[in-house]
Amino acid sequence: MKSGNIVLIGFMGVGKGTIARALAAQSGMFALDCDDMIESYANKKIGQIFKEQGEQGFRKMEAGLAKFLEKSVRCAVISTGGGFYAMKNLNKIGTVVYLKSSFEGIINRLKNSENAEKKFAKRPLLADLQKAAALHAQRDGAYEKKADIVIDVENKSVKKIVKEICSACYGLNLKGKKMSKQKCSGGGKNSEPHGKEGKSDKLKKKEALKQKLHELLEGLEREQIPKRVIAWHFDLYEPYALQLAGSSSFDADDDDWACEDEDEFYPQSSRLQLDFLSELSWRQVLKMLVQALRELREQMPDAKIFKCKHIAVGFVDGDLILI
Repeated sequence: MKSGNIVLIGFMGVGKGTIARALAAQSGMFALDCDDMIESYANKKIGQIFKEQGEQGFRKMEAGLAKFLEKSVRCAVISTGGGFYAMKNLNKIGTVVYLKSSFEGIINRLKNSENAEKKFAKRPLLADLQKAAALHAQRDGAYEKKADIVIDVENKSVKKIVKEICSACYGLNLKGKKMSKQKCSGGGKNSEPHGKEGKSDKLKKKEALKQKLHELLEGLEREQIPKRVIAWHFDLYEPYALQLAGSSSFDADDDDWACEDEDEFYPQSSRLQLDFLSELSWRQVLKMLVQALRELREQMPDAKIFKCKHIAVGFVDGDLILI
């Protein structure tokens, strides 16, 4: 089972670090930059490492970092160096997302960015653009083979790219296995899943899960629900969650958490984002949930909403339902 990490790969300068930070801000996960971690470990800049130890020395450090990420890092957005895709354990670290762009698009992005000179200096392999272009052409196919998901990022805003990654990662199944590789160039009609299971089969399963939930909820009587409960839900089943929750509910899609009958608001820092929970084990999900509830309790020690006796947890069609 994967670790809940999202690993961004792609050619140098494509924007992996920028996207990782934006994605982390959106998801509540931590953003880790492999180059920054190597610089911290070596106490040297990347350019200096290349100059003193060559590319071979740098790749050796990357291999050590890859082992560390696999064994010790969970629930993070990891931006990698351009050659990190070659690490043997790459797919064990997390869900691999390839940020795809033409070489010209990458160079234009760097030239038009702030501190362009500094960004080129940080990437010694871009000193020879002709050689770098050949390297890009050579690696493109390898990136795609290693990736679980391919996102075309050329001429797109950071916000749009993050949205596509969220949508694509949310489509992975709950056991941490790949459903299919997906090329996402905007979502919807442009998404190209390549799985064995047909669309009609997936729809049938989805409808069956919905029906089971409907039957379950219809069979519940209001008296069986504790007076104060927490419902944590997505839009799809919002009416049912609100019905069962009564006066106390939190909507994971709201910008803030609100307790409807007490007119209290809770800061975003305490939110437990659900978009990336699909690959976590039950133990990890519950551990994160307990931590989030503890944070809220610390902020509101007198809140009655934490006196509920039971919290039922369930995944339905990719949605995390808490009652």
